[in-house]
Amino acid sequence: MPLLDTLELDLAARYGDHSITGGDVTWDAGIKYSPFDTFSLRASAATAIRTPNISDLYGGRGETFAAVADPCSGVSATTTGNVADNCRIISSINDRIVKDGNFELTQAEKQGTGGTTGGSANVKAETAETYSVGAIWQVIDDLSITVDYYNVAIDDAITSTSRSTVMRRCFEVSATDFDPTCAGASVRNEDGALTSVDSGTGNENQIDTSGIDTDITYSMDLGPGTFRTQLVWTYTIEYVIAGIESGETVDYVGEVLTPEHRANLNLSYGIDDFNFAWRMRYWDEAVDSINGENFNFYSGEPLTVGNEIDAVVYHDINARYNFSNGIEAFVGVKNLFDKQPPLLPQGTVNGGTGINTASEAYDVTGRYFYAGVNFKF
Repeated sequence: MPLLDTLELDLAARYGDHSITGGDVTWDAGIKYSPFDTFSLRASAATAIRTPNISDLYGGRGETFAAVADPCSGVSATTTGNVADNCRIISSINDRIVKDGNFELTQAEKQGTGGTTGGSANVKAETAETYSVGAIWQVIDDLSITVDYYNVAIDDAITSTSRSTVMRRCFEVSATDFDPTCAGASVRNEDGALTSVDSGTGNENQIDTSGIDTDITYSMDLGPGTFRTQLVWTYTIEYVIAGIESGETVDYVGEVLTPEHRANLNLSYGIDDFNFAWRMRYWDEAVDSINGENFNFYSGEPLTVGNEIDAVVYHDINARYNFSNGIEAFVGVKNLFDKQPPLLPQGTVNGGTGINTASEAYDVTGRYFYAGVNFKF
């Protein structure tokens, strides 16, 4: 809605109904002020949801032997509280307490707890509030700059509930509500030691993130063709995750999946129907664990692999030609210089099983050639 010659207002609302999470209303309000033809200020506020996907709800279960804390560890005949009372209800644990004075796990028992993780049909939608403010400046005809500040707050963020949390929640209830199998999530052997604990996805976290997005675009006539360049840069100010239960907050800016800086530089040159492009992808230096050194989740011991990870730049090139009859042919190379990903072995915070790196951040394919033809008719 144009309020004035220099002022515009955008309003939107949406209702969506999901078979699992039910109905939700979201809205968006934006304003744009253009005091000059070449300069505009804009701001927006909105609500949003992300309903759980198939994997969140019904993802297949995978086996894990990551460390899990047994709430009964160290409980004696005189320990008080709901946890201790519930532990002594389990006969195999109580027998060891009577025999040894307390329920003390061996190192093998601590490290021998298997189990599975996967989706959960109890997961609900994430909800978010988003705000942004920015400016658009057409410096000259061939040069434009866009800068936007964003702030996003996500409630009930979907993540995998830790198996230690599953056990703690199970044992903190009153004795009348206690289930020794934790609703089928845990199995103990004849000595009372946990042999299996299962967990799944849940709405466990709150995420607050903010940053600055910048887009600089420039073009010029060069020889018989046109040269274009575009820089897209994101500076992440914060990426704070707060556990709903504990309230503990951690800012993950600088960790592998949330580097402080990310950027793409695109260069292209076109002559009539031919275009050649070179793209550089930049991923800032990072650490595997924002909390300090790498450690093995299975043993708790430090790893010999360093926590520091250098910045990475990938180079991609492609060429395209448009024929007059609606046919476009293209050829290209991704990761031109065959940059290898950093080593993040299994057990590191962000290392993927069988991949030994963080595939969400780094190229795991290596140099990749492709070619094809598009038809329009």
